[in-house]
Parts: sequence; structure tokens; C-alpha cells
Amino acid sequence: MKEEKAMKEKETMKGEEILKEVTSEKDQDQSRLSFGRRDFLKTAGVATPLVLLGDLWRPRQSWAGSEEIQYGGTFKGSVAGSPLTFDPNYYELYEEMVVGSLIFNRLVHLEPDMSVHPELAVSWEPNDDASVWTFKLRQDVKFHNGREFTAADVAAFFNRVADPDSGSKIVSELSPIAAAEVVDKYTVRMLLEGGYADWPVVVGKPRACIIAAESAGKDTRAPIGTGPYKFKEFLPGEGVVVEANKGTWEDGQPHFDEVRTIVYPDSAAATSALLAGDIDIRWEIEQEYIDILSKDPDVMVNRAAGIGYQNLIMDTNVKPFDDPRVIEAIKYCVDREAFVEGVLDGYGVVANDHAVSPMNPFFADIPLRQQDHKKAKELLTEAGYPDGLDIDVHCSEIRAGMIPSAITMKDQAAPAGIRFNVRVEPADGYWKEIWRKKPCHYSNWGGRPLIHDTLNPYLTSTGKWNESNWYNPTVDKMIPSAMSETDLSKRRDYYSATQALCMHSSGLGIPYFRDYIMAHRSNIRGFPLFATKWLFFNRPYRVKT
Repeated sequence: MKEEKAMKEKETMKGEEILKEVTSEKDQDQSRLSFGRRDFLKTAGVATPLVLLGDLWRPRQSWAGSEEIQYGGTFKGSVAGSPLTFDPNYYELYEEMVVGSLIFNRLVHLEPDMSVHPELAVSWEPNDDASVWTFKLRQDVKFHNGREFTAADVAAFFNRVADPDSGSKIVSELSPIAAAEVVDKYTVRMLLEGGYADWPVVVGKPRACIIAAESAGKDTRAPIGTGPYKFKEFLPGEGVVVEANKGTWEDGQPHFDEVRTIVYPDSAAATSALLAGDIDIRWEIEQEYIDILSKDPDVMVNRAAGIGYQNLIMDTNVKPFDDPRVIEAIKYCVDREAFVEGVLDGYGVVANDHAVSPMNPFFADIPLRQQDHKKAKELLTEAGYPDGLDIDVHCSEIRAGMIPSAITMKDQAAPAGIRFNVRVEPADGYWKEIWRKKPCHYSNWGGRPLIHDTLNPYLTSTGKWNESNWYNPTVDKMIPSAMSETDLSKRRDYYSATQALCMHSSGLGIPYFRDYIMAHRSNIRGFPLFATKWLFFNRPYRVKT
């Protein structure tokens, strides 16, 4: 126990040394860190720091393209599991964001290049240091129950997110919100904990949905929004049904009479359903189905360079992962290139055990950790496991790639004496019964467009999605410092040091960033392909053929 405590203290000291170096007043050597891949928007369609202060954007007449839309009928999309809540304040799953995109609106509308356009807000403007943002709201918008939408609804939502007693799951996703206040009936002011020029992007995220306060609550089964579809029915394990909101404020909407999300926990069954025309869209497909889907003229397969990843979670509060040497030993077992080729069939790029993609302008080009079984064995012996370890690792078909990742990890770790027992769990209960409950399991993230979002929710002591329970006081200092730092070189150094600490000792194993591949029937248009895998099911439409 004393030895493990000493190891953790050593990790903290290492972090403090890094922090001291980053915050020193000496001249910064710009050559010591590489920040290539700056053609960010061209490559990935994700955001660089925005300079949108005070801009007034022209209203959008329609999200549809130039094709003739076939209105009416039912749109069906496959999902892998059921939502756990319908209140966006508690959203964690993609399945929840799908439903939210249909029922609710956000203040702004985002495109895949992270350009920001009016939605419930018609304009926005910051104060001088971007710590206070004022939004002018659209008038004559009605909730599904007929009540008028006003600034009070926006303030209520964001204040509930910021309230520590609300148990919000998205507070770190929407940080640095501190409070929101009503200026007048159609004007709301948002107070941030510090300046943030990218705030308009934050309020356009899929989880930033404005829900009517009277229908809010983690256990709500009748969510009320202003979106183009109204909640109709939830069948656990089967899907969700929404119906057209004929009184919507949005020109050209709704596109369908009804939208259904249908649960297909089995990927082969979902693929067959798409080929048969039983569903219109699969928002994520496995590489092994690309060829068969591409050969069907009635199906279209789309691909985007992605920033999402599947991470091995090792709970640092639980043995043997409370010893950083064990975690590092496991990371030394990984052949990252083999992961990309074997698990992704080349549809991705290697990662270095932190969540910042090479497409992010703040990516730190730290030397890639190479597979070294000898080093792994030495670390295990130092940690008191000379004969190796037996570890249960949990995974599921709930997300494409989880099971192949677990099997590949098992094979790659075996030469070091780490014996992974792969346990495949049922899909529909995975997030409720396995995620963050088992000491070692797989998770799945679509990635985030902004550097603060990429790090803060997953690595800080207050982050709501700190899956491995790894807390480092240096990281807690560096991330907020980086967000408010105006010196770009120092800001990069803060984020680079955070990536180095995460790579070295966090309980997250991230071997790759995966491309986003989805498929839909060829008469479906308008589904935006976000590198983040964000899902906006309100946007697709069917064209006349």
C-alpha cells in the first residue's frame, strides 16, 4: 500500500514539474513540439478556434438540398440500444441524441465544418473578453404543448446544467457555463467562468437541447420541445416513435409523418434490414459490411475521416489498475498499426493513448509508444506480478469494433503474461450494467470538435465522463489555464503536457482514431456526415424517384 501511494505521489510530482515548465517565464522554444496537420477544416470538418464575435448570421430557409422532397411516410433508422433518459440534461448515449435531434432545437445549428447558423437564436454577441454572451431569440416559436418559447426556457435549461445539485451529466460538455439570466422576453445572457470565443459552437452541440421545464426530469417519459417532431411512444428494447409537429416554425419541416428508431443489437441483422429496405439508415457500420453494401445500387455508403475512438477503460481505483505500472505495462503491449489494420481494415489512424486526434490543431506530436513486451514484463514484476495477470475485459456489439478490439488486445498482451478473458455482454444493457461499473471494459466516443471538450470531461476531477477515475492535480490546473490563456504558444504547451500525462499514466488505452462510416438507402438525402459522429435525425429527407 505504501509503495502504491509513493507511485501515485511520484506521478503527481512529475505533473507538477511539467506544469512548472509550461508556466515558466523563460522564452518558449517553438521547435520542441510539433503542431502539424493544420489544414484542419479541409481534412476533418471539425473546428479550429472560431472568430465569430458579434457576427449576425443570415437565417436558413431550409436544411434540404435542391432535390424534390417526397414528404410524408415513415423514416426508420437503426440504433444499437435504447435511450436511458429523454431529458438532454442527462444525455450520455448516441441513442439519446438521436431522439433529441428530432424533438428539440438548439440555440444554433452546426454544419460538419463547425460553421454556426441561427436556430432558436437569431444573433449572438460577446462582451470584450468573451466571458458573457448575449443571444437574441426567435419569436413566435411554440413548444409541442402550445406554450410560447421564451428566454426563460433557455435560462432554465442552462441554469439547471450549471446547478451542481441537478446531477447534470453534460455540465463538463457545456462548460464553462456558470449561469444564465433573462434580459427580456426574447433575450438571454450567459455568464461563463472565463472567456471562451468558441461558445456559439458549444450551444449548438447535440446535447444542448432546449426542453420545456414542465417536462424535464431524468425519468421523464413525455419530453416536450420545439422541434419538428413530437414524442409519441417508447418501447424499451424496441425503439422510439415520434410524429410530425405540424405547427413547427421551421420552413420545409417536418419531412416525414413519423420517424422510428429501431433497436438492432445485432449488426448483421441491421445490415440485412438496410439491404431489404426495412430501415432507411444505419448511422455506423462495421468495415466487414462495406463491400456488400457498396455493391447494392439502392444503398449509399459514406465515409469521413473521424476523430472517434474506442478506449480500453482501466479503473484506477481498483486493483490491479491502482498501480500505474500495471497500466503502463498494458499500454506497452499494444501494436497500434496492427490495431488499425486488423480492427479497422485501415479505416483510421493510430492513437497514442490520449483523445486528441492528429487532425486537431492542438495535437502534440509526442513519440508514438512502441510495442515492447520486455518492458511490459519488467513493469509487471516491479508491481508485484512476476507471473503475469488474469483480467476480465468486457465488451459488446453495442458499438462497431468493440469486440475485435478486445480480441486484438487479448492477443497482443499474451506474450507479456497478461491474460485477458474477453467477456461479450448483451448490447441493450451494456451502458447501464457494464459501463463504468466493471474494472476493465471498452467504451466508445465520437470525439469532440474543440480541444477543451476533448480533454475536460474525461480527464479532470470534475469531468462527468472520467471513466478510469484517473485524477491528476496538474491536469486539473492546466486544462482551465489553457482555455483562458491568450498566448497561443503557452496554450499549446498546456494541452501538450496534458496529452503527455494522459498517455503516460491515465487508465485509458486508446490505440486508434476510427473513420466514421455510415450507410443509407439511395433515396435518402440530407444526413450530415460529422467527423464527431454527431447524429441529427431531423435533417434527412426522402427524394422523389
